[in-house]
Amino acid sequence: MIQNFNEYDKRLYGSLQEYWCWIPTDWNQKPVYSDTVLIRHFRSVTDEEVAAGRQRGETHPLGHELFVEGLNHMYNLQTGEPTMNGRSCYHTNLKLLDSSREFAKDEKGHKDFIWFRLGEVYLSQAELYMYMGQKEEAAKVITELRKRALTEGHEVALKVTPDMITLDFILDEYMRELSMEGFRWYTLKRTGKLLERALKYNPDVKDKMKAYHVTRPIPQNEVDVVTNKDEFHQLPEYDK
Repeated sequence: MIQNFNEYDKRLYGSLQEYWCWIPTDWNQKPVYSDTVLIRHFRSVTDEEVAAGRQRGETHPLGHELFVEGLNHMYNLQTGEPTMNGRSCYHTNLKLLDSSREFAKDEKGHKDFIWFRLGEVYLSQAELYMYMGQKEEAAKVITELRKRALTEGHEVALKVTPDMITLDFILDEYMRELSMEGFRWYTLKRTGKLLERALKYNPDVKDKMKAYHVTRPIPQNEVDVVTNKDEFHQLPEYDK
């Protein structure tokens, strides 16, 4: 997913956390931020960058280490397979962080849950233009959507042209705009791309996901309470 973002697309930096700072070990205190203790880049890093980070940490007044990691430390960039570090210490989802919580373990928050976004309307419009064969109009819609995400001075890097418009391109744009917002399954299923893209991009489901998984099973507690089990039963593929 991270590699699907252009480096000049600000949506990446608004979706995932790249830098972490030192905070007190007492979780009941509000954080008092000091210097950076962890950088988890959205790109690969060299051994020299890792060593330079540790050296910088050793010279810091607090004497803490500075850990520098890159995508190459968290994933096999050819297969997408996560490393052990990638499974346990992946990038933090900024979209769900709730600044109204007063301390780290506070379970109460007041952040709004976003059910429907204007960005999704733009993407739906672009998708419809594509189905109608109006690729130029689809490109214009996505270009308009991207305006707020552009890093000034790098507009060319995120330019959308009609020849780029395909269903897969639009699905990639759905990902960039709506990643981690909870609707990906439905978008892929609706467009008939769920099985294809899951097998292609998710190494955890290779050789496991089958065509019938596109339809989810009926919850067992619903199956258990019906009285006409001969007529109403679990889907055949799951009823084993």
